[in-house]
Amino acid sequence: KKTPSSVKRLKERFYFLALANIAGIEFYQYLFGKFELPVAIKGLIFAPYLYLFTNLVGVSAQALALLTKDIPTDIHNHPYLSSNIGEFWGKRWNVWVGDWLALMSKKCGIKSKQTKVLFAFLLSGIFHEVILALPYYLKFGKSYFGYMTLFFLLQFIFVSLDKIYLSHGPRYLRRIFLWTT
Repeated sequence: KKTPSSVKRLKERFYFLALANIAGIEFYQYLFGKFELPVAIKGLIFAPYLYLFTNLVGVSAQALALLTKDIPTDIHNHPYLSSNIGEFWGKRWNVWVGDWLALMSKKCGIKSKQTKVLFAFLLSGIFHEVILALPYYLKFGKSYFGYMTLFFLLQFIFVSLDKIYLSHGPRYLRRIFLWTT
């Protein structure tokens, strides 16, 4: 709900995230300009910035919602607290899109839970190809098509492996698996 305290919190988060994003992009431009790093390492190093950036996008959308009576929930639900990879993708990372993907799979008549999860990861991969690989190709002429879809299909495999093989094991193993995949 929109209350004076929620509006104040939203403003504070917006300013903090805007400044953190500006500082972050400057830091990463310096770092990646100074050091030649493999793409996989750059991706891992860049992950905290992606979290900050997506939070800024979410807070910006919440600020637009101030024009209405309700403010949507935060875009992420503390993903760093996830105890396994399924919880990370299914309940904590980008809950807005997660809800939309669940609705899409329902509208498509998908019944099986495993097929719903595969559908969500496949659709996510295709979406990321369109918003990342396509503009990169159009701007620089370098093709990275397929990498995003491959990433999300691998995440589907990792979620499945975690559920089958690690769900009855020690929690710390599931956390290690989460943060190393």
